Amino acid sequence: MKKLFKSAGVISGFTLLSRILGFVRDIIIAGLFGTNVTAQAFFVAFRIPNTLRQLTGEGAANAAIIPVLTEYIGDKDKRQFWHIVNTLLNLIAVILTIVAIIGTVFAPII
Repeated sequence: MKKLFKSAGVISGFTLLSRILGFVRDIIIAGLFGTNVTAQAFFVAFRIPNTLRQLTGEGAANAAIIPVLTEYIGDKDKRQFWHIVNTLLNLIAVILTIVAIIGTVFAPII
């Protein structure tokens, strides 16, 4: 139980740090761009990668993956666990590479 509270504290601490850094980022952007059309364009462009981060890091994907990995690391062979982790990381890398290429190719149009 003590380990659970320690892990929850670490996750909470990093979440708080992430929120604070995001707030600082917004302050810096507002200081550099102001509240004009340029700032609004930046926030619109930032929306796409931010949404992808939320889906992969905080959203449904995270809720679906963590229980499976927990089951494999607790009850099953470690090689199977690392095979799943490797497959997931490779899949994420391929998807993000495709998204980056599409974004780069279509950037002039967007």
